[in-house]
Amino acid sequence: MKKKLIAALQITILLFFAILISIPAQAGDISVGISADKTEYTKDSDNFINLEITFANNGLAASTFTAAIIYSQEGKEGTTSHTPVTSDLIGSGETNTQSAPIGISGFQPGVYTFSALTPIQDGEDSSSNNFAKVSVVVLAQKGNAVPEIPFALVAVVAVGVMLVLGYRKL
Repeated sequence: MKKKLIAALQITILLFFAILISIPAQAGDISVGISADKTEYTKDSDNFINLEITFANNGLAASTFTAAIIYSQEGKEGTTSHTPVTSDLIGSGETNTQSAPIGISGFQPGVYTFSALTPIQDGEDSSSNNFAKVSVVVLAQKGNAVPEIPFALVAVVAVGVMLVLGYRKL
């Protein structure tokens, strides 16, 4: 009986390892998202476009991930790179959001598209979720409004005009 129990246990252990070995290793699958805290920024009142990069680990292994941030102005050729953003350590099924403020002092007014791209991970079947984009509008600095003329000054000018016109009649 003892030999049969040991043999059954050995077969169970062998089956367990056979199943374990036949399960393919699943590498991390990452998705990335990008958002801005608003859609319009004005150069004289906003210093930064506040982007948030969200990483989601859809795989098994805990890891950190990096996203390249690039942007371009609508109607202009070329793109500009921003410092890459790196996530904290993310476990399977978890997300992590990182801030990426972009200074706008050198931006011309117009529509800007910001993109976040993460590299394809080993074993990833689809890279369609490794890219996201958001567009924002940068407005020109607000010009100075026409200064208000105090009522007292208007009254003084009006009285002066009436006096000048009154002296002409004499």
